[in-house]
Amino acid sequence: MKRRLPWWGWTLAGCGGLALVLVLGVAAVIGWQFIPHRTDYGERCTTTLGMKCERVHPEVIARLTQMRLPAGTTVHESQYDSFQDWRVRARFSVPADRVAEWEQSLAAYPPAGTTDCAELTGEGTDRRCASANDPQQPPIRSYTRVTRPDGSVLVEVEAFTT
Repeated sequence: MKRRLPWWGWTLAGCGGLALVLVLGVAAVIGWQFIPHRTDYGERCTTTLGMKCERVHPEVIARLTQMRLPAGTTVHESQYDSFQDWRVRARFSVPADRVAEWEQSLAAYPPAGTTDCAELTGEGTDRRCASANDPQQPPIRSYTRVTRPDGSVLVEVEAFTT
């Protein structure tokens, strides 16, 4: 005579299986939050408590900093952070033949000056910068630019909301 599992044994096994599926499901959802993925803002983004992106798309940099990045612009570094507010930082090069086009897109900034500029040492000459810090017209944004010997311009830009 074979011995069969009592009814409560089957119930216990079913509850254990259900608990295993539930734990694996929760682990998968939490794991998905920590896996970098591509978003509309950039590549390698995580959304644990907000959003953090590296390799931000040039269109996003242009929109958030209120300046145009002409064709041929090379983005060297970029980062986007968002929780309740957002912040974007980027460093990019504008080719020499597109500098005038880029400068025409700076209408949202006051005229560039030479005081209180970020350090871009060893990168070129003619360092100029501008900041638009009016909280009534967000975002707060600033840029520093240096002209390289080949005529291209290296730009470091930051924009954020508070």
